[in-house]
Amino acid sequence: MPENVNLLIVDDQEELCEVLKDVFQDIGYQADAVQRGKEAVAKAEQTFFHVVLIDIILPDMSGIEVLKRVKEVSPQTEGIIITGNTSLKNSIDALSIGAFSYLIKPLDLDEVRAVIRNALEKQRVAMENLLLKRFNEDIVSYSPAGILVIDKDFNVMLVNEAYCEIFQITREDARGRPLKDVLPIDRFEEKLYRVQRSHKPLYGLELRYRCPGVGMKVLNASISEIPLSRVTGEEAGLLLVIQDLTEQNRLEKELFQSQKMAALGETAARVAHEIRNPLQQVLTGIQCFQKHSTVDEEERVALEGIVDGVGSINRIITDLLDYARPVELTCNKVDIHDVLDGVLFQVEEAFRNSNIQVSKHYEKNLQRIWADGFKIKHAFQNIVKNAMDAMPHGGNLTITTCLREKDEGRKSADILEVRFADTGCGIPEGETERIFQPFYTTRNKGIGLGLAITRNMINLHKGEILVESKVGEGTQMIVRLSIK
Repeated sequence: MPENVNLLIVDDQEELCEVLKDVFQDIGYQADAVQRGKEAVAKAEQTFFHVVLIDIILPDMSGIEVLKRVKEVSPQTEGIIITGNTSLKNSIDALSIGAFSYLIKPLDLDEVRAVIRNALEKQRVAMENLLLKRFNEDIVSYSPAGILVIDKDFNVMLVNEAYCEIFQITREDARGRPLKDVLPIDRFEEKLYRVQRSHKPLYGLELRYRCPGVGMKVLNASISEIPLSRVTGEEAGLLLVIQDLTEQNRLEKELFQSQKMAALGETAARVAHEIRNPLQQVLTGIQCFQKHSTVDEEERVALEGIVDGVGSINRIITDLLDYARPVELTCNKVDIHDVLDGVLFQVEEAFRNSNIQVSKHYEKNLQRIWADGFKIKHAFQNIVKNAMDAMPHGGNLTITTCLREKDEGRKSADILEVRFADTGCGIPEGETERIFQPFYTTRNKGIGLGLAITRNMINLHKGEILVESKVGEGTQMIVRLSIK
C-alpha cells in the first residue's frame, strides 16, 4: 500500500464528508472533501489523489461527469461512485468510464474501508506494471543493439532506435509488416533456425541486406533470440537482438595490431642494433681506406658503391624502426603550406634531373592546424617520393590544398584536404588498398614500408589517406586532416 494515501470525498452532504474524513484519517489516510464537482476537478488538477469517492448527484454536475474529468487529468486515480439509487444504468455508466466500484447509501463503513483497500491494491499493481512497462521500453529504446519483436506469425510488433539506424527504416514503417520486409537479410530464416536450434547467440555472422538508396550492405553481427509467451504459456512471438560487431571487431583488430607492432618494434630494435654495429665497422674501414690509400677509378667507384649500399641498408633499418616503434605526437600550430614547400625544396634538384614539373594550388588565407610538423612532413615526403618513382621519364605533380566540410550542411569547414596528383604509370585496379600494406612493393628498391608509415602518421592525426588512380593516366593521393 502506498505511503501518504490521498483521498478526495465529493458529496454535497457536509456531515457525511466529515464522517468519512474522520474514518479515513483514523486509519492513516489523508482526506479532503468538497461539495461541488467543479471544486473536485480543480483539486485533481493540482494534487494527485489515489482514490476519489464521488456522489452521483451533485449541485453543479453529475458524479459521472466529475469522474470522467478527473480521469482525464489523472488517469491513475481510482474512482468510486456513491449512489442512493440501485439503477443498473448508473452502475454501467460508472464502470464504463473507469470507476473501480460503486457504493450504495446508506454506507456501510466496513464495506467502504474494504473497497478503498481493494482500489489501492489495484492501483499499486497497475502502477508497478506501468513502471515495469516503461522500464522495459527504456531498455529496448536505449539499447545499443538492434531489437526487433515479432509475433508468432512473424509480423513485426516493435523495433528500437538502434535497429532503425542499422537498417534505415522508421518505427512506423516497420510496425505490422512481415519480418521478411523489415529484415531484408539474405537467407535469414536459415540463420534464425540456427539460433533457435543452438539456444545460443551466433557470433561473427556476415549479414547481407538491402539498404534503401544504397543497395547491398554487409554487417558483421551477432544474433540472439528470446522466446515470448503469454501468461497462459502460449507462444506469443520472439524478441530478436542483432548486435553490430563492426566497431568491436575494429577495436579488436587495433588491439591485435598494437600488440603485434609492440613485438615487432622490440625485435626490430634488437636486429637494428646487431646489424648497425658491423655496418658501422664496414663504413669506418672503407672511409679509412679511402683516406689513406691510393685507388684507381675502378676501385673508387666500387668503394662508393659499397658506401651507398651501407646507406641503403641503414635507411631500410630506419624505415623498419619508424614503422614498428610506438609513435607519440608532439603537436603545435603548423602552417601546412610551409611543410609542403619544405618537402618540395628537398626534392627540387631530383625533380629537375627527372624532368618533373610541379604545380601548386594553395587555399588562400589557410589557418594553421594542430599537428606534429615533423611527422606530417615525413608522410608528405613519402607521398612525393612515390610520385617521383611513378614518373621515371618525367611528368607533372600537382599539389592542391582546400577546405571542405566533414558533414553536409555544416556552415564552417572542418577538414583540410591535400591532394598530390601525378601523371605517372598509375596503379592497377584492386591494388590501391594493398599499397598501404607493410612490405608491399612493386619496385626493385626499398622494402615497401614508406606508404605504410605514411598511413600510420596520418591515422595518428585522426586523419585519412585515400587513393584515386587509373593505369596510364596517373594517381591522386588525398590526405584529409582536421583543422581543429
